[in-house]
Amino acid sequence: MRGRSIHLANWQTYSTSLCGSSVDFGFEQILPGKCISPQKKLLPYDDGQEDTLRIGSLLGQGGYGQVFEVWRASSPSSRFALKVPRKTGTKSYIENEIQKLNLLCKDYCPYIPQVKPFFFSWENTIIPCFITHVYSPLEKQYPQLLDQERLELIEALKLFYMIAQGLKYITSHHIIHNDIKPGNLMYHQGKPIITDYGTARSNSEINEIEIERLMGRLHGTPFWLPPELVTVMEEPRLGEFCVYYNLGKVCQKTDVWGLGLVLMALVAGKSLFEFAHQKIYPSPEIFFHLNHKFTKGQILQNYRKWAAQNFYLPKTELNINNYELYELSKEKSQAKEILEESLENQLKKKQTSKHILTIKKAELKRQAFIQSPSSSHLAKDFLVSSIFTIFDLCTAPLPKRIKIYRLVSLLDNLYPNLKEATNSSLTYSPKSPLL
Repeated sequence: MRGRSIHLANWQTYSTSLCGSSVDFGFEQILPGKCISPQKKLLPYDDGQEDTLRIGSLLGQGGYGQVFEVWRASSPSSRFALKVPRKTGTKSYIENEIQKLNLLCKDYCPYIPQVKPFFFSWENTIIPCFITHVYSPLEKQYPQLLDQERLELIEALKLFYMIAQGLKYITSHHIIHNDIKPGNLMYHQGKPIITDYGTARSNSEINEIEIERLMGRLHGTPFWLPPELVTVMEEPRLGEFCVYYNLGKVCQKTDVWGLGLVLMALVAGKSLFEFAHQKIYPSPEIFFHLNHKFTKGQILQNYRKWAAQNFYLPKTELNINNYELYELSKEKSQAKEILEESLENQLKKKQTSKHILTIKKAELKRQAFIQSPSSSHLAKDFLVSSIFTIFDLCTAPLPKRIKIYRLVSLLDNLYPNLKEATNSSLTYSPKSPLL
């Protein structure tokens, strides 16, 4: 088995970077109220120069980075965000994020952060960082998520499609994000932004992945990583269980798994691990508990069953706008036969016959709704069925899991006008200038 074994009895001796590093200090005690001079030095006072960067309050933080509000004296009304390492030991994650975003920003994608690489000197240490726009958490745009309430299904579908388009763009640059989850999805000028590339990896970084495997590291958020990345085996010789990290299985389908869980969290109002009431454990012990829930507790199957039952309860009001759904799903000019042939040709070589049948059923329900667009029953049946079809394809076992290109193509086939509708809803100016 190509993996790294960790004895659970000795988990305290290993890095906690899997669940976020422990912090011995943070820049939240150092940066607010300070300035960065044009010479890139951190100053405890304002030197009066217009090009000096003023640093405001802490906007947010994650396992490896912190984000502060910044502005120039010459334009105090234009506020931006400065992302720095959470501590000096996590500089490599910020450097990795800058490298990946520089690559992604060579072309333009509305769902990728625009960044300006930066640095400053503090206590004879060069601190890598970058400037970007101030993005809002997804929950600020959709406050019902804080109350574990579902989004309207069509709104969730549009949001999911834009995120999928962003992930398709990331994949086209041979990058694996490695941490797709709601906490890394922000909102800016009418669109979702996929953020936090500190643990992203390019397909060419095989040697780096191999080094991390030997060191016993598995990057990403445990709750949102697919189960194939971890194997738990009992070692009779040792009289204990061992956790094996299967980093050789990290691939673009790792991101598709997280994308599927994001979709169901949006439409069900509760994530898989909120549903399972999963407790937080240190790493690698957390993987032992998650592996048990996936293999013995069947949490994925139970989660899907719970979500489906909630959709079909008599008291459930989905408030589907039939006209809007019809506009999204009606065919443009191609014949139904061409659409059916396209679906089968794209998926039959990579998916099982069960998946082909599931997709064809969703297409038949689309056609039934198109023929009777005023039917609330057919509208609900088509929309809910397509959402669960997408979820099942995203969270299938690794060999059967759909790739992002095929997923976006499937969405385009089921909803021929979805791309146009999401593009028209964007309220942004391409490549808005940074500092």
